[in-house]
Amino acid sequence: MASTQSSASEATQVIDPNGTVANVAASNGAAYGNGLMVLPVKASAAAPTLAEGDAAAASVDLSGNLRVAGSTGGTSMTDAGTFTEGSSSLTPAGALYDDSPSALATGKVGVPRMSSKRLLRMLLRNPGDTVDLGDTANPGGAPRAPAMAGGCAPYSFLSTAAVQADAIKGSAGQLYVLVFFNNSATLAYGRLYDQAGAPASTDTANIKWRFLIPANTSGAGFVVPIPPGLAFASGIGLRVTGAVADNDNTALAANTILGNAAYK
Repeated sequence: MASTQSSASEATQVIDPNGTVANVAASNGAAYGNGLMVLPVKASAAAPTLAEGDAAAASVDLSGNLRVAGSTGGTSMTDAGTFTEGSSSLTPAGALYDDSPSALATGKVGVPRMSSKRLLRMLLRNPGDTVDLGDTANPGGAPRAPAMAGGCAPYSFLSTAAVQADAIKGSAGQLYVLVFFNNSATLAYGRLYDQAGAPASTDTANIKWRFLIPANTSGAGFVVPIPPGLAFASGIGLRVTGAVADNDNTALAANTILGNAAYK
């Protein structure tokens, strides 16, 4: 390396092992020749575009931040991207073991919690995100507080000396539970109809479900929960009689059949 000095400036030259004088610098983006660069840095609003073999300076933005190519480890996927079993990569997830983590403010990122045995903690919420349905302090998963809205509507009747024909709901809906009891020695027969009004014996085409109510003077009956709901397009109709035929008109005995339903 040789140094020459004039009254105005000092220039530095690099001499390679063959004795050839090399230029200290080459223009950014220029084709590589015998020019060498001594820690050059170029400031620009956008990253430079280079071709294979070009000489290049380190690049900083206009705030002086050095541009460094980074990644997420090569295991990330685009949001809503297609996953292919056996070939797609995922970024491993981590969790925090802390019994009293600080609360996050809206718009902040955070990591999920885990137990000391590395089990991921979960807190179930209702669809409206207003009620905690269970966590590690409530392992049974029972609701911590009763929901004040959004439940099923009730229907109930006690038989009279007549056919029991009702419109449980006069528009489209779903039935979630049926509860029927019989304290007589005579069987009773029920039918559910997809129609808006109270069913008549002639509405047999609208029958969607039939059931028998057991008989016993000490009490007999059934409880049928339907968690997903039994759907009715026009309405929920009910008809209970004393004989099995779909068009039966046999009256029930008074105070013998107790019927209940929950619907939406």
